Amino acid sequence: MKQQIDLEELSEHIQEHPLNFKICEGCFSLVYRSVGVCPFCSAYQFECSSKKIIEIAKKLTDPEYQKTAIAFDSLHRERGEVSLLI
Repeated sequence: MKQQIDLEELSEHIQEHPLNFKICEGCFSLVYRSVGVCPFCSAYQFECSSKKIIEIAKKLTDPEYQKTAIAFDSLHRERGEVSLLI
């Protein structure tokens, strides 16, 4: 059973810890920095700018962005990945 994700809580966590995340340059997913290959598009190039990560994290609470956000599923959580398509 999938759990609902509190995007506000997730946004706050990412903003507090931007160095733990990066943005896939192939599909713009937010993933943990430890991820070597994007779980969605298999890209291996990432944007690591804290400023850009915080900027995107703030948008996660915007209803327009929530419509396109894809919540990470249990497989990704088990791998320790945050997978949100922005």
